Amino acid sequence: MNNFRSLSLTEELLSVAECGVAGLTVRGLNIINPNQNTIYVKFFDNFDADITLGTTKPVLTIAVPSSGNVYQPFESGKTIQFFSTAIVIAATTGVADSDTNAPQSALYVQLQYN
Repeated sequence: MNNFRSLSLTEELLSVAECGVAGLTVRGLNIINPNQNTIYVKFFDNFDADITLGTTKPVLTIAVPSSGNVYQPFESGKTIQFFSTAIVIAATTGVADSDTNAPQSALYVQLQYN
């Protein structure tokens, strides 16, 4: 099991991992939002060089409530999302795929994947 952790998730693309032949599966996550509004964490299955935030469609969007968190603990065999190319994430203030607005404060994110 691999563990990725960052204290600086914003609208800037954050590359978690590149996938091998077998791909990667996110199996657990914890995202903490210090902002006073809901923030949307967008997951992309592309290399970061191939992603344009606001244009490239995410494969998964998770709403993180204001001053709250989303926690899905690792459970053996549980799949949150499968990735075949790479795991790249970004956070915006809007749910629309076209949104590029940055959160006021960075989010904390922890992903467990294999």
